[in-house]
Amino acid sequence: MNFQVGDIRKLPINTEAFKKVDFEWDHIIKIAKSDWDSFETSWDFTNFLILHPDYRLSTLKDTYIKLRAYWRNMTLEMQRLEEELEALMLADTIKELISYAIGCMMGRYSLDQPCLIYANSNNEGFDPSKYKTFPADDDGIIPIMDMDWFDDDATNRFIESIKVAWSPETLDENLKFIADSLKPKNNEAPIDTIRRYLSAGFFKDHLKTYKKRPIYWLFSSGKQKAFECLVYLHRYNESTLSRMRSAYITPLQGNFNA
Repeated sequence: MNFQVGDIRKLPINTEAFKKVDFEWDHIIKIAKSDWDSFETSWDFTNFLILHPDYRLSTLKDTYIKLRAYWRNMTLEMQRLEEELEALMLADTIKELISYAIGCMMGRYSLDQPCLIYANSNNEGFDPSKYKTFPADDDGIIPIMDMDWFDDDATNRFIESIKVAWSPETLDENLKFIADSLKPKNNEAPIDTIRRYLSAGFFKDHLKTYKKRPIYWLFSSGKQKAFECLVYLHRYNESTLSRMRSAYITPLQGNFNA
């Protein structure tokens, strides 16, 4: 019978989820509201559309045909917007899957246990035995290169996680499904699309997710991006940089020279 702004605010709606999706919310709400208000059961009902000056023609039949065309166009527009929204939601879901997989690589999460697994400091108390199904990285350093230089880079490990979470038999199908949601280029193989996103897009999305307070830090050699990697801040310690140099940068320089 009565409701106030405070009552609406009590509804269990996660408005942050809407903000995450860059979508024409106002447009789709306007169409839906206009459709609802055309019925006399709506509180905002004004008049019957078939009598509205925008649609009324010389005969009732012609008026109905014009109004029916309007309804059809409105339905098609809603369908287009809903399909676009579905694509955006799929892309967000896939990006969240990739982010979770990165977390499993880093040891923040585990496929064997729910919730947060490791978030201490200096890698102290890190227990590799908690990650049997999908082993966590041994040093918390994950290269995100645009080429396949390292066996344990983000792309190769992500593919490994998909094999484990589903099955090797469906790997190609799953990778294509993932890549199709990440705006693949023409004739680009799914693995290349995924690698391109991890190299060029993942950290930008990570900054948005954590509001410019990333938990995975980006180390980069500079604008040319000859070498880039992610480091889990909770596992960063005094040996991280020397490990980065000896295990990744020095071998990479050797490959470049070769």
